[in-house]
Order: sequence, then structure tokens, then C-alpha cells
Amino acid sequence: MYQLKDILRFKKELYFNGAVQVDWFYNEEKQNEIAKSFVFHGPEYFGVAENDIAFKSHRLVDTATFTNILANKLYDESPLSNFFMTIAPYGTGKSHLAVTLASLFSGDTEGRKNVLSNLRSVDSKISKEISAYTLKPNLVLILNGMKDFNLNYEILNTTQKTLDINGVNGDFLKDLTKSYDIARNFVSNTFKNYVNLYEKYSEELLNKVPLNMLKEYLMENILQESNVFEVVNKVYFDINGTYIRWDEGVSAGDVLTKIADALCGERAQFNKVVVFFDEFGRYIEFASSYPTRAGDSALQQIYEAVQDSDDKIIFVGFIQSDLKSYLTRVDRTANINRYIGRYEASEKVHLSSNLETIFANLIERKNQSAFKELVVDKIDNQINDWCSYHEDFLAWAPQAESSSVWGNFEHFKKVVLEGIYPLHPMTSWMLSNLSSWLQQRSSLTFLERQIEFEGERELREFGDLVIVPATRIIRTEFFKELLAAEQEGRKQSEYAILYNQVLSKYDDKFDERQREVLAANLILRIGRFKTRNAVDTKKALAYASNLSIKEVETAVEQLEGNFGVISFDESANVYDFVADAIGINDFKRLVNKKKSKLELDLSLVFDNALDDILPLDKQETAFGGHHFIKTTEWQFTQKIVHVKDMNLRFLAQLKQEWKESVGPDTPKGRLVWIYLPSDISEEKLNNVKTILMKEKFNEAPIAFCILDDKDNKFYEAIQEYQVTNLFTAPEKEKYNRFITDFKLKVSNVLADSFNDLATKRLVLKASGIEKINVRPSKYMEQLFMELYSKVIPFPFTEFAQKNLSKGKKHLSRIGRLVLSEATFQLIHSETTEIRNRVEDLLFEKKAGSWGFSMEIIR
Repeated sequence: MYQLKDILRFKKELYFNGAVQVDWFYNEEKQNEIAKSFVFHGPEYFGVAENDIAFKSHRLVDTATFTNILANKLYDESPLSNFFMTIAPYGTGKSHLAVTLASLFSGDTEGRKNVLSNLRSVDSKISKEISAYTLKPNLVLILNGMKDFNLNYEILNTTQKTLDINGVNGDFLKDLTKSYDIARNFVSNTFKNYVNLYEKYSEELLNKVPLNMLKEYLMENILQESNVFEVVNKVYFDINGTYIRWDEGVSAGDVLTKIADALCGERAQFNKVVVFFDEFGRYIEFASSYPTRAGDSALQQIYEAVQDSDDKIIFVGFIQSDLKSYLTRVDRTANINRYIGRYEASEKVHLSSNLETIFANLIERKNQSAFKELVVDKIDNQINDWCSYHEDFLAWAPQAESSSVWGNFEHFKKVVLEGIYPLHPMTSWMLSNLSSWLQQRSSLTFLERQIEFEGERELREFGDLVIVPATRIIRTEFFKELLAAEQEGRKQSEYAILYNQVLSKYDDKFDERQREVLAANLILRIGRFKTRNAVDTKKALAYASNLSIKEVETAVEQLEGNFGVISFDESANVYDFVADAIGINDFKRLVNKKKSKLELDLSLVFDNALDDILPLDKQETAFGGHHFIKTTEWQFTQKIVHVKDMNLRFLAQLKQEWKESVGPDTPKGRLVWIYLPSDISEEKLNNVKTILMKEKFNEAPIAFCILDDKDNKFYEAIQEYQVTNLFTAPEKEKYNRFITDFKLKVSNVLADSFNDLATKRLVLKASGIEKINVRPSKYMEQLFMELYSKVIPFPFTEFAQKNLSKGKKHLSRIGRLVLSEATFQLIHSETTEIRNRVEDLLFEKKAGSWGFSMEIIR
């Protein structure tokens, strides 16, 4: 008889307890360990269909493909920007990836060998493509945004570390370190006479340093620790009445430019400078609060150094969410807003956080034959049940349908059922998709603990498959992470809070099955499962808890009828947690009363009331990237319009807006979502089609997508959402604890009902209603392709920025040079920025250039 630990083990050697520090790159032994252990996942399983990937902005890519993109940028002609903003949630291995990429591209022989070997195991084609490059060493600088540093100082510090590792003499940087030399000489000359001041400020700012070692410690660490410089600077001020300028003589931009010019290029020792900035968002938050200490202006200097480097410097930032979300949390008047705005033009790459394939790679089958007999064969014997579960799951979590791991049953069986055994698929989904809720531990921590905890469970030839339900993990420390996320405001919901209140009040009265059902319901609520009715919801509860349907029905009846701690909401098809049964019933009556008196004018609602809830902001297409155009005009705006308002006046105005959209930062495309109520007449639709034909809308990049609300679900969702704006001050005070959850729930229902209608992909044309097989962004791109088939490339980087004044100024200067028939020598006497733009835009051998030969103007 086998125990689980006899056939499976967690590969601890490939796991660093979720605590990889990006600084470990500078420790050769740890660097090699980390590079060797990184688990790549490739395009086969990364979680999105190929035709859903945009060419440039906000691409969702797997780690193997991203590595290839970066290699292409470093060693080949690539049209992409020199700035990459790599976005992935907490706990998905960004720091681990950063160290791995740094090891691959820094020229470390052992690291390169290990990384290419790991790549080969998931995608031999990508591994072969990268191996085909020369892989000439790059000067890799690693920055850890968690360290609260001065960025000017840290760039200099990491540069010196990198030069030391590569055996390069850094004397040529000495003229950039004047302030540190001043500070070091100051300590040497004054320590004896002012030892009390040094001791006082050291106690305030440093960890305990013995007094007999303090002078030596200050002089040795003045470049390594920002607080050491601060101690010296405070003493300097007390004696002289002025400070040594923190970054006097030190500029991050100057450091990067100097090492790029001196050490990088075709005939130089290194290929390019690559800056990996981990926790870039954390640094932004620090710099907004302490701009002087953080050296926030260095962001501007770095940006300009990269821009003017003649393609010798690449910047790769790692953040947890889009830059815009960080800027909402900082003071709008802070300089950081201006500096960060420029980084918005970066290549934004959303790393697919496909933890499922990582989980599968970390679970080793020690005994393959026993695993087949006791696990795989049992799965095969119950294949019809698993097919039914898979079908149900895709209905409850429709976003999983676009994932090749979950959407395709064969992949689901191989990766999720077999690869992540002993976890139930819903357990694997929970660990993967709720990773952004975790702060102190990663999903991998819970996976490791659960496999170790289940190690002594016996696996028998006969009987049910031994499996770990989702409730078993959520009732551990995992729940404390969820609760903390809500209490700290990192997640805008109260499911865990309400669940905790219910347990605090009744836990000693519940039996084990009731506790399991409550925990299962928490999983469904946090996971926003879209169950279709009460029966469907109970089935999902059974899957999450591994209880039978009968056991779930009994527990639900008791929890709802006897205890009153859950209540079924027929509009959302979910069980709400009820910490206060009397109060919630009064609140529901109040909501129903307001709904009955509410008169909706959908035209007004669609004008402005739904902007904060529905995804109706400007959307980019891949058109500009495909044609090497940097301007932001190849976007489309969105709006919802009631079909009754689709008249000649509105449509003529819409077409006129398009004709006037001639600016390089004005979106050319229009996407109009036409709302069709359940009682729509065929005559009204025919009138709209007639106008579209007469006004030749097929000659404009304007799409009309249908929201066919034949079941009135979208209308009812809007109605409930509008109720949230009708509570009086006394009502808000009385029902505050219910209103917060109600607002969140109706907002989710509204967004879900809109998405349900939008995913039908119905388009109205002059010829009638058609169903398209691509997403709206792809459809709009196709419209641009048809209507602008002779578009001219325009790889002018500055036109990708929000502020176009610099780009227009440079374009005007280049225009004057061309019209005056400037010579090659005259052009090369211009600024670096002008020369770079001329070469990007005009000369051959540059991707997207107009292909002029330099011989023409020599």
C-alpha cells in the first residue's frame, strides 16, 4: 500500500519560499541556483489564444516568449521601444524571472547554460532561436525598488558592483562621485573632534554599530548605504550650516550614458546596458512621499539617457499593476507624476501568471507506475464525471475558456487533473487566481505545505480518488491572507469580513459539514463564480468542498433556515453571507421599494452614469505597431447608445467627429454599442440599416456592436445600480454595512451582464446583423487595415507620449533640414535626439524607416 509521499514530492530545490530577492544576482552562488530553478512556461500553455494578443500595447505573454522578445531587442533589429514595463501580480515570480534574465544576458556561462536548458524543456523552438544569437555579454544593472534608495546613488552603486563582477576598472566614473569623496574626506578629518555628533546621528539612522568601529564603517559604506551618507551629511550641516548635496556631481543619466559610450557597442567588450528595475511601482510610491531622499528626478534622467543612447540602453521595469494605478495613489502635485508620464509609452507586457504549469513542474512523480495505477487510471475511469465538471466550470468561470490550460479538456486533464494532483481542480484554480490577494506568502508556499501535510494519506487501488478540496486550504492561514486583503483595503470586497463575522458568532454551533459549505461559499463569492441558479450554486459548493449534493443541500437548508447566516440572491444567483439577519431583510425591503419607484431614462444613463463601471475607455489596436507608427491615433473610443437614439442627426455627428480626428493623439476609431431592449421593433432596426447604407458608413472606421438585452438582465442590472445613488444620509448611516456589499455586488452584476452581451460579438451593418469571430479590438484593427491600406510608417518615438510639444519641435527641425537639402555632415552636427529620429525615420536598415540611402545626402 502506498502513501502519497511514496509517489509524489514537492521539488523544494526549485523553490525559494516565495522570497527571491533580485539583489541575489550579485551573489554568484545564489544567482546560479535561481537561474537553474526558474520554471518557464511557453506559448503552448500560457493562457490566452494567439489571436487575442495585441502587437504592441498590453500584450499578455508567457515567460518564454517574453525572454525571446527581450533577446530579439538586444541582439537583432527590433521595432519595439527600449522601455519595457512588465506587469504581473504579487507572488507570480517577477523577481525570480528578473534574476534569471539577468543571468542569461549578462554573459555568465553557467547561468546561460541553465536558463537555455530550462527554456528548451518548455519550448525548443524559442530556446533554439535565442541560442542562435551571439549572446554577447550585456552590462546588467539590477535595482530593487523595495530598498527605499536614492536612485542616482543606487544606479552608481549597482554600476560599480557590475563592473567589479566583470573585472572592469571603474576609474572612469570617479568624476561622477564628487559628493561621496567630499563626505569620505570630511569623516576622515573631523571624526576625532566631533565623535559625539557622529554617535548621535548613527544611533538615529543606523543599526547598532560599535563606537570603536564607527569611523571605519562610515568610510567603507558611504557608497553602499544611503543612511550612512545621511549621518555624515547631518554632522556636516551642524558644523558648516549647509548640506553636502545628496546627488551633487552624480546623475543616474550620466552614469548610464558614460558606461554605454565607454563599454558598449559592436567593437566594445559589452553589447548593451540592461537595467532590470524590480518593484518599480514600490519605488514610485516611495519617491512620491520622499522625493529628495529618493532622487525622483533620476527617473527623468534615466528616460532621457535611454532615449538618446543610440539603442545601447534597455530599461525593463517590473510592476504589479499598470502605472496609472500607482499614480492614483500618489499626490497629484508631486513631480513624480510628470516623470512617470513618460514611461507610459513603454512596451507594456502583461506576463501571463499561469501558475498552473509552474505548480505542475514543481510536483515530481517519484513512482510513475504507481502514479498511473492509483491516479491516472482512476481519472480515466471517471472521465465522464470530469468532463461534466469541466463543462460546468467553464460556465461558472467563462474567463477560463480563453486559457488553453483550462479551456481545452485535454490540456486541462494533463496539466490540472494529473499535473497538479493531489489538488482538486478548483483548489488549483483558487491558488492560481487568488494569488493577487496574498501578501505574506505565495501560492507556492501553500502548495508545498499541503503536499507535505497530505503525505501520509493512503492511496488504495479501490475506492475514490484521494483529492484535496479547495476548502481544505482556504480554512488554513490562506484565509487570514484573504481577510487581511479586505481589511487593509487592497481588495474592495467584504466577503471574507462577513464570513469571519459569521464564524465569530456561530462557529461553536456549526457542525463540520456546515463549516465546509460556508468555506466553499466564500470561494465562490471571492472567485465571482457565475452560477446560473440555486441548483447550479449547490453543485459548485459540492465541488469546492468535496461533499455530496445531498450533504450540501442539507447544510444549506440549515444555514439558511435555522441560522439565517446565508441568503440566496436571485438576481446574482449567489448565496450572500448574512451577519445580521434582521438588518439585511429590512435593507432588502428598502431596495425593492426604491426600485419600484425608479423611472429609468436609459439615454441619460448611457451618456455618463456607467463610465466608472463598464470598460468603455479608449482602446488601442495593433495597427500602429504593425505599421511602425508611434502616434496614438490608432485607437477607438467607445460609447453605449440606445437604439431609439440611432437617428440621422446622431450618426451624421458621429461621422463628422471621425472626419475631424486628424491629430496624432486623437483616436480615429469609434465603437458604438447599440442597446436593443427586449421589445425592439424590426422597423427601427431597418431604419438604422438604411441610414448606414445611405451615409456609406462602410467607408469609416466606425463599428456598431449590438447589446441584445432580450432577457432584460442588463436593464435590471442598471436599475439596481441606479438605486445605489438614491440612499439618503440617514439610510446610509443605518445600513452602511450592507450598502458597501450591495454596491460591489450590483457593480459586478452590471459589468458581468454587459460582458455577457458583448461577448455575443454581434455587429450591425447596412446589410444586417452579423456575428464576428474576433474581439472588438481585433475587429477595429481590421477596419483600419481595410480603410488605411496605404498608410506610411512613422517610427517617431516622441509622438507616443502624452505631451507632443517635443516631438513636434523635432519633426519641424527635421523638416527644415530635409527641405534645405542638408548634408550628411550637417545632420550629424545636430543633437543626439535629432540624429536618432532622422535615422529612425528616414534612413534604410531601420525597421519602419522610409528607406532613404545615406549616399543621397553625402
